[in-house]
Amino acid sequence: MSGHTFRPLSRRGFASLLMSGAAVWASRVAAMAPNEADRGYAGFDGNAVDPAETLGQDRGIGGTGVIGTIRGFGSIVVNELRVGFPAGVRVMVDGRPATPRDLKLGQVVHVLARNHGGGLVTRAIVVRSEVVGPIDVAGPRGLVVLGQHVELEDGLPPLDYLRGDMVAVSGLRRPDGTLVASLVETRPAGPSRLGGPLATGSDGRLTIGTLRIAGLAPSLAGRRVLLVGRRIGEEFHATRVDVEPRVPFAAADRVSLEGYVARAPNGIRFGSGLDIEVGSATGALRAAVPADQSVLAVVTAKAGPEGRLRVESLRVQRSSRGPGSRDGHRGPGLGASRPSATGNGAGGRASRGEGGAGSRAGPGDSRGGGRAGARR
Repeated sequence: MSGHTFRPLSRRGFASLLMSGAAVWASRVAAMAPNEADRGYAGFDGNAVDPAETLGQDRGIGGTGVIGTIRGFGSIVVNELRVGFPAGVRVMVDGRPATPRDLKLGQVVHVLARNHGGGLVTRAIVVRSEVVGPIDVAGPRGLVVLGQHVELEDGLPPLDYLRGDMVAVSGLRRPDGTLVASLVETRPAGPSRLGGPLATGSDGRLTIGTLRIAGLAPSLAGRRVLLVGRRIGEEFHATRVDVEPRVPFAAADRVSLEGYVARAPNGIRFGSGLDIEVGSATGALRAAVPADQSVLAVVTAKAGPEGRLRVESLRVQRSSRGPGSRDGHRGPGLGASRPSATGNGAGGRASRGEGGAGSRAGPGDSRGGGRAGARR
């Protein structure tokens, strides 16, 4: 005998062991080989991941789910809603722990906020870049990164990156797949990240943008995913795959979503792939969203008894006839637009950050980081 004393596991110890085993199994599934991934993800729907709903442990108690671009500080201003946060707020930037000092104008955030003291407050802020990877094609007003065509928002200074530079791009997708960047910043070498709706290419393979995605089941077509991994040749091989829920913030009282939207058979469709019903307001929808065009809008929606989102209000910010359109038109709204908690809080934008303290535009600072001017 070794002389060790063996003690029976307590209930807490058994639960901890069980959770550890589940975590190991989940990691194995995320890193499975392509043929295993087809089996593992076929019909996947029950374990969709939404860190924005769980990071702050607010799931199931209502509140307002917010997905949009940081446009101002003094708290954070997103979708013209001013969302406050406590000193100990949890912040995640592309899966890594961060602090409020790492928040920048132009980042796209996911927060679940609750009414408190007459305003909105959140306990967790999740920042997600749409693509993190090496630049394939560099230009002053646009990029190609991991097969994703990127163009700058109106009003942003030219970029000065080179082919091969590692960057993170924050922004929103048009329905045609173009990523309209609100922030481009340098990142150190590391795994690539890619978010977007999965489409089926002409060869039957799944794609995001023009990049083929290896190892996922065809049944995932149409779902939005978050991938971590690397490109090998013309394919992206993921070591982690998170499938986003069909309804973001399903447990919230309502959601505020910023994105490029176009008409869909039963309502509107976001460039992210999300569909929202309009109900009886189809006439107002036709006035707000012209046929064969997309518009940048903030949509307030609420989940109905059947679990589908239905539009409460739609505020058009800019129309877009397709890639390269910059007419800056402001269209009519659909329904009554909800005001922000403490005013409109319009803020500036940053087109480039170096990732260092000197380039951060944190709370209370509306300056963007980075250099202007083209460098090819």
